Amino acid sequence: AARRRQPSPRRLLLLHNEFCRAIGASGATLILAYIPLKMWDDDPLFPQSDLFAPVLLCGLSILFNFVFILAPRVRAAALAALCKTGSTAEEREAAVLAGLVAGRGGSVAGSVDTLLQWAESHFRTISFDLLSRADFVPD
Repeated sequence: AARRRQPSPRRLLLLHNEFCRAIGASGATLILAYIPLKMWDDDPLFPQSDLFAPVLLCGLSILFNFVFILAPRVRAAALAALCKTGSTAEEREAAVLAGLVAGRGGSVAGSVDTLLQWAESHFRTISFDLLSRADFVPD
């Protein structure tokens, strides 16, 4: 029996997002389709009623949200901008290091000395005095 390869978590998330976008866009289309159906069926003056504007705005806003705002590129750009809001480069670097260290779970959470020992064994430092221009310029 051939073993079926499981899709990556990123691929599953992308498929889930696309499925949700399709469902939302379909729902918005149904809301917008209500207007001509209502006019054709029993109320030709529906565009003049109090419900016309809310139904139209609701349908258009849902359609806009699900089709454009939830697009992967737009969402990624918004999340990147949100991550940078109100933080300096030093704060973002500290957050990255905190994330790396926090990923170790309880094994290094004991004391500062334990954390420093773990960091020395897992991170390398190079003195800038030992570097030359050739180290920074690609061949």
